[in-house]
Amino acid sequence: MFDPATFCISIAGLFLAIVYLFKISYLSDNKIDERIKDDITDWIKGKGTKKNSGENGEGISDSKLNLVLKDYEIANQELQRRDNITLLIGSILVASSFFILANTSISKGPYPMSGYAFASVGLYLIWLWTTHYTSKRLDETAYRRIRAIEEALSKKEEEKSIFGYQFGIHTYTILNTRSKNDKEKPAQWLQKGRRNIWGYILILLTLSWMILSFY
Repeated sequence: MFDPATFCISIAGLFLAIVYLFKISYLSDNKIDERIKDDITDWIKGKGTKKNSGENGEGISDSKLNLVLKDYEIANQELQRRDNITLLIGSILVASSFFILANTSISKGPYPMSGYAFASVGLYLIWLWTTHYTSKRLDETAYRRIRAIEEALSKKEEEKSIFGYQFGIHTYTILNTRSKNDKEKPAQWLQKGRRNIWGYILILLTLSWMILSFY
């Protein structure tokens, strides 16, 4: 028997999934804060300041370099901490959403199906928008700073970078994940696929409830 309330909830969830995919597409971990990158390079090399007694033979201040590396470490730890919290909450709420779906599809409960659909889709949406999306917004800002530090420490100056090699795992991953058709561009499908995966799962969830609404 067709359940219009469950069908409407599915449509609403599908709409919010599309909105999520649209908004998340504007986020990127490839962006670099160019201003910070230049400031870091100048600061470490002491441009515009008197030579520091802690500078090595290449004019690089070891104490300043250590501060930048500490900044880099803290930024990465913040990314990891936020990611762990997001996945922990998600593992509970997302699993609960699909558990409600599976349980309802097997046996009808004492309450209207629309109530279960609202709870299932609602739990997923709460996690997706209040935890996951906000975390990705913060991650984008953090990645800009992290990439700026990596580029600054890898920035060639007179054919020589500060470390003498391409510093940073994030930049290394982007540079070594290239499109087969254009080696100069990152593999966009891989990055977008990973970033959009939770939106696709929400679409799967809402479509499942839409199908159930006809039975």
